[in-house]
Amino acid sequence: RMFDEFFLSLRDRSNGEAISILVYYEIFSDIREAILREKQIKAGSRKKKIDLINTMNPLRGDLFAKIF
Repeated sequence: RMFDEFFLSLRDRSNGEAISILVYYEIFSDIREAILREKQIKAGSRKKKIDLINTMNPLRGDLFAKIF
């Protein structure tokens, strides 16, 4: 399985360390489809990316445990 994922980086206000959480993913069975989709997403505007994340994960919780 191939994953196309977005990680949202946050800063811990107490010590300034970066924290990454998985906020969006798609699963593909074909690497070519995954690469094509990644290019489509990267070419989109920031608003389109945020809208895409909000469709799957409006609360922006960490989805890492859901897929692994």
